Amino acid sequence: IETSEEYVDTVVVDEDRHLVLTPGNRNRFGNHACDPNLGWVDAYTLATREGVAAGSELLSDYAMSTVDETWYLRCHCASYRCRQMVEGGDWRIPQLQQRYDGWWAPYVQRLVDAARAAR
Repeated sequence: IETSEEYVDTVVVDEDRHLVLTPGNRNRFGNHACDPNLGWVDAYTLATREGVAAGSELLSDYAMSTVDETWYLRCHCASYRCRQMVEGGDWRIPQLQQRYDGWWAPYVQRLVDAARAAR
């Protein structure tokens, strides 16, 4: 866990454009899961992908909103789909492209669509 006061979370919005979640922002406490119940409906909004029971933790797959090839996260989520290592290039994984179709952050969705069209 990063504890530096200078640590900044970001979400890709477009090429060379990121939504910056500054230190202390409550959104920085969102958690990752390799089988998330949240997805992106536009560049700034997460929504539930399925029915979520009251009191359940809301989780997103960080791969849905990052394309930074140098970024990674060691994952130990409880999902049977746990990838163990979540990386900025995970949007290229065909199984994830299919599973998250329509739920990627819009810029990432455009990259996914272009990659599919090139196949």
